[in-house]
Amino acid sequence: MPEVFAASSHWSSQHAAEYQDFLENAQPRRVPSMPLRGIVTNRLERHRPETEAWLKRHRIPYESLQMSPHATFAARDHAGDAAFRKAAAYDADPSLLLFVESDDQQALEIARRTGRPVFSTARNNLV
Repeated sequence: MPEVFAASSHWSSQHAAEYQDFLENAQPRRVPSMPLRGIVTNRLERHRPETEAWLKRHRIPYESLQMSPHATFAARDHAGDAAFRKAAAYDADPSLLLFVESDDQQALEIARRTGRPVFSTARNNLV
C-alpha cells in the first residue's frame, strides 16, 4: 500500500519475489478511522489485486483506487510523474479537503501544483 499506510522501499523488477512478499505481508502504519474518498498510489496497475486484497484485509475502506499507469518499474521511475498524477487527481475534485502524502518532495509538489493543503507524513505537518 502507499507508504501512508505501510512502509515501502524503492523496488525494481530485479526484486520481484521480495516485492510480492511485501505486497502480501506489509504491516499497516496507519489505519484510517473513516472511509477514504480515494487513494492515489505509485504502485503499478498490475499490482491492483494484491493492493485491493491488502486494503480489505486491513479494513481500510475507500471509494476509488488510482494506480500508476506504467507497465514496469523502470517506465514508472523514468516518467517521474507520481506527483503530477496525484496533483491531477486531487485537483479534479474540489470537494476534497486534504491530500495525505508520505513522500515529502511529492507533498510539496502536489501542494505547489494545486494550491491546496497537503499533509506530509514525512514531516507530520501540512506543507
